[in-house]
Amino acid sequence: MDHGPAILVVNGRTLSRATLASWLRTQGFGSVEEAPSSDAASACVRKPPQLVLLNVVAADCHAGDAAKAIRSSLPAIPIVALVDPACERGLPHILGNTTRNLFSTTEPPERLLAAIHTVASGGTYRSPCFQAAEKGADGVEAIPGSPSLTPREIEILLLIAQGLSKRRVAEAVHLSVKTVDNHCTSIMAKLNVHNRVDLARYAIRAGLSEP
Repeated sequence: MDHGPAILVVNGRTLSRATLASWLRTQGFGSVEEAPSSDAASACVRKPPQLVLLNVVAADCHAGDAAKAIRSSLPAIPIVALVDPACERGLPHILGNTTRNLFSTTEPPERLLAAIHTVASGGTYRSPCFQAAEKGADGVEAIPGSPSLTPREIEILLLIAQGLSKRRVAEAVHLSVKTVDNHCTSIMAKLNVHNRVDLARYAIRAGLSEP
């Protein structure tokens, strides 16, 4: 049963592209197309998707060009970059300002589903490792001027900032809803906020989510 957006999988490696597309279909995404990086923009024009998954791997020198071509041709299409850890340091050069949505390939595949649904519904998704790197920290105090949050609390705060419910957060981080609720209580106590709305506002002010 199709329960998601029409997706275009862009990857310079044919086998990886086919494998990801096949897996997405088993997860219920009925409309999944594939295209090599060199033909991504043309594929978008021929059959416009609702979301593009762009694999940024070390061996694919065309990923950045593909992202820029897609953005130039169809600026409204959201792009989620699936980032190989070997490419993390070069992301600003590779992607420029083409997308804010970054998914680390070190994360479990279940989180990719959460990322897809978040971005398809108008939100922004960034894996916690990218958020921490942007804030210049390796876990604790990754948010400037905030009390010390644990790495897990930061991860949960980022997902809440992206609009995920506690149930969806629990699924993404492989914890029970009760455990996530306990983490949320701790986060709110440390940040001196009293509900999820204020928590989201804090995340926006801290630059963790777009308003």
